[in-house]
Amino acid sequence: FDKGKILIPKVKDKLHLSVMSEVNRQVMRLQTEMA
Repeated sequence: FDKGKILIPKVKDKLHLSVMSEVNRQVMRLQTEMA
């Protein structure tokens, strides 16, 4: 757990979460293509 995350404003946190979910979608798509 990164303690710095606690200091991140909620707006930045939401942006980070949306980016992470987008990355996860790309990874899932790549994995299905490779399979």
